[in-house]
Amino acid sequence: MNPLIKKTLEILGSQAALARELGIKPPSVNEVVNDPNRQIPESWCQVIERATKGAVTCEQLRGDIAWPRVEDAEWPHPSGKPYLDHAPKAAA
Repeated sequence: MNPLIKKTLEILGSQAALARELGIKPPSVNEVVNDPNRQIPESWCQVIERATKGAVTCEQLRGDIAWPRVEDAEWPHPSGKPYLDHAPKAAA
């Protein structure tokens, strides 16, 4: 199991609790949690970050995605709320 998902489940209490946060059915969470080759869906990242009060961040969950942030005093991350940047990454 992905250690970040394990941490998320420890904080939230169960796969069912994560499913409720995500607004999906528990079997969908189970499929992702138990497949070591499957990435966390990008749509889950912000939900997990907020639900864990910033203990698990979008950048940790999906470092392959650019997560620019906008100021939001109510968001648990000190840099604000993340949003998805769909622009392609610049070549190195």
